[in-house]
Amino acid sequence: MLLPATPRTGIIINLAELRLYYYPEGSKEVVVYPIGIGQLGRDTPEMVTSVSQSIKDPTWTPTAKYS
Repeated sequence: MLLPATPRTGIIINLAELRLYYYPEGSKEVVVYPIGIGQLGRDTPEMVTSVSQSIKDPTWTPTAKYS
């Protein structure tokens, strides 16, 4: 991976690569995260939610459509 040609401090966002580069202070390493960009007019819906049931280590089986 080639790092952006910028000062290596703080947070750098490279839109062309859709990546966020984080340079922790006092460290010589870099942490890289993928990012996504939304579309105009496609706002994230806001709603009130709640947890109705919590199951420790639940099982999951794909539906017939995906198996």
